[in-house]
Amino acid sequence: QELRISANGLKLVPPMSISRLHHITTLWLQNNRLAQLPEEMGVQLNALTTLYLNNNDLTSLPPSVAGWTSLQELHVHENQIEALPEDFRRLCCLRRCKAAMNKITVLPAGLEEIETLEELELGHNCIQRLTLPDGGLLMLKNLKKLHLEVSA
Repeated sequence: QELRISANGLKLVPPMSISRLHHITTLWLQNNRLAQLPEEMGVQLNALTTLYLNNNDLTSLPPSVAGWTSLQELHVHENQIEALPEDFRRLCCLRRCKAAMNKITVLPAGLEEIETLEELELGHNCIQRLTLPDGGLLMLKNLKKLHLEVSA
């Protein structure tokens, strides 16, 4: 099941509407004006495999996104995100993470534990050091694309 709510000038996702979307696997919310997401999104949208949140005004993702254990693609590029959630490592099926052009300063702890990760785009952020354990990125055996250009 897919739902497209893109380029509508949407400023918020009503928390009450989230419970009706529990069967959605792909959700397009890009090109809106979202500044935050309701905490319920991480809890209720557990069938989600692909999420497009790019080109919004998000400064963070709710901690409950760790509940998206079926998520394979996360598109959050071109926002104002300062950090990815601490429990980011729980996204155990994540293959593609596009988080370029934000304000991210450090890589999320445990990133090297997401064995399914194939593509990681973090370019044009504020990352000054790779803070993963020694060889952390090398532990991502399925990683095919890594973008860290012009960070800082």
